Amino acid sequence: MMRLFRFLFLLCPILLAGQNLSLLPDLPGAERDKPASYAPENLYEYIDGASDLFLAYGFKELTLVHYKYPSNAEVTLELYDQGSPENAFGMYSQERPREGEYFPVGAEGYGEEKIFNFTKGPFYVKLSLMGRVDERPVLFLERIARRVAERLPVPSSLPSLLNAFPQEDKRSRSETYVLENFLGHPFLSRFFSAEYSLEGKTYRLFLSEKGTPEEAALVLKEWNRIAPQVKDLSPARGETVRLEDPFNGTVLLKVLGKSVLGVLSPDPLLGEELLKRFAQGLARR
Repeated sequence: MMRLFRFLFLLCPILLAGQNLSLLPDLPGAERDKPASYAPENLYEYIDGASDLFLAYGFKELTLVHYKYPSNAEVTLELYDQGSPENAFGMYSQERPREGEYFPVGAEGYGEEKIFNFTKGPFYVKLSLMGRVDERPVLFLERIARRVAERLPVPSSLPSLLNAFPQEDKRSRSETYVLENFLGHPFLSRFFSAEYSLEGKTYRLFLSEKGTPEEAALVLKEWNRIAPQVKDLSPARGETVRLEDPFNGTVLLKVLGKSVLGVLSPDPLLGEELLKRFAQGLARR
């Protein structure tokens, strides 16, 4: 019996590896190669230079497959399982351009020349084309991307906290998500942010939803250790706390229940108004 348990224990990684293989579609007119899977331990073997960034966003598994067409065109599909919609969006937001050709594929997708990337649920999907096709490459890849997206049994929506960010004055496609070390601080984790333009200056709003109000309040206490201008560490609901961060300049903060929201603000008065709009959007969520 012990031998059987030992055998099953050793077999578990094999059974768990490649658990997303069933999500790969067949493509009309194309021959699919045998898929490959990569885990956190060996992701560097495929994308050595970029593996650290994927790992920083909670990478779980890469499922890789090549599709070959009679015309000698070849499509490579990379299906990255990042573990959560937030992590997948975060990784996607690190690579998407501010300006580009965007498509309603998955939660959001874009195409450039012979690549097409999109995010949906915990998945970040990357498609690339080698060779020639009889139409615009980006449209060819878009059709394939839609087939892939249909196979992913998860909602086609961006993380809901992004809806709290005001639309007015926001820079297009500036939203990001950082899992760890937001603004370079180890005590800041799981933060969304977006950039805004007001009177020729750049402001950066940010938001994180913690597990409890106590956890949210702890962020302010930790920040006070490196910017000890704050004396009252228990601000009343709605009160704005101003910090002078030694690395990021003026920071305006609010702690509302489980939420920590703030702005990097070159002008405190305009920053306060922007933060007020932000808090109102969060309340309407």
